Amino acid sequence: MTVVRKSMTAGVIVYLLIAVWQVALRPGVVAEAAFLLVGLAALGGIVWAENEPVLKKAEMALLWVCIALFVFYAALTAGGVV
Repeated sequence: MTVVRKSMTAGVIVYLLIAVWQVALRPGVVAEAAFLLVGLAALGGIVWAENEPVLKKAEMALLWVCIALFVFYAALTAGGVV
């Protein structure tokens, strides 16, 4: 197991524990925690993919999703919504 995979797996586990703890403290955040759990599980699965072309496509898709979310946030900020 590479250091990157170990680090990503450890990070996913830590954030999952934080999400579970937040639900225990504030039951009103169940939907957000569930969304986070699904996203982190998907991210953790991508890290362990063995097929390099599929992994590269998934990484590029995630990169573009991040860029799109940043542009969306910028547009909301410029429009005075956020």
